[in-house]
Amino acid sequence: MDYYSILAAGLGGALGGALGALLLKVLGRDAQSAGGQALTLVPALLLATLFSQLGVGEKLRDVVSPPSRMERIVRRHSKALEANPHLKRRLEASSDKSQVGRELSHLGLRRLSMADMDTWHQLRARLAESSGAICAGFWTGRLAEAQLLAELDKLDDQGLDDWFRVSMTAMLLEAESTAALPADTGLEALLEQVMARLPEGERPRMLQAFEAGVGLGEAEACWAMKNIFQTVAGLSGAPREAALRSLAAL
Repeated sequence: MDYYSILAAGLGGALGGALGALLLKVLGRDAQSAGGQALTLVPALLLATLFSQLGVGEKLRDVVSPPSRMERIVRRHSKALEANPHLKRRLEASSDKSQVGRELSHLGLRRLSMADMDTWHQLRARLAESSGAICAGFWTGRLAEAQLLAELDKLDDQGLDDWFRVSMTAMLLEAESTAALPADTGLEALLEQVMARLPEGERPRMLQAFEAGVGLGEAEACWAMKNIFQTVAGLSGAPREAALRSLAAL
């Protein structure tokens, strides 16, 4: 079984979905109404396109074409996938293993420890600072795979390793768990905190972002998303955990 591709395909879960679409639901609106754009999740990281089938020919292939930094990290973390019987059963029961991997990784984010949840949040904040398109994509759910790959490759070794490790951990947690997912209870409180920390003159701008949902333009979507990240950075304890688990639920 090509666990390398499955792990890579699941990594989109670590991005989460479109915050703007969820806000439309909170406001009692249909996500389709925002410029006719349906609710979409950020595309999965289909890194399988970067890697050949490894298997028996791995060592020979490496002599001809040494593995990239990203590929070496994928290989290291995929070992835990190969050894996990729960994940193996879930994948073998489906004809679309990549889709199962994406779903498990995305759902499992809400089961992460707070240490891994913080790591996930900090990596997303770093990506948002490095690219306006990625930053806006966290809000709108629209993101070009090539842009994401390019920005990920700019992370230092520790950051890139953490990205894959957290995604893998989320996937395994969801595959192994029989408990209900933690409730999403922190979004409204987070939005209240966002509004409270903004200067009074900028609050109408944020309200307009809430109203626009996924229909927001790139510049405004990134501005709104950065305010979300900055607000979370100022929280601690239970409010921070509730906010992060709500964002992971998108």
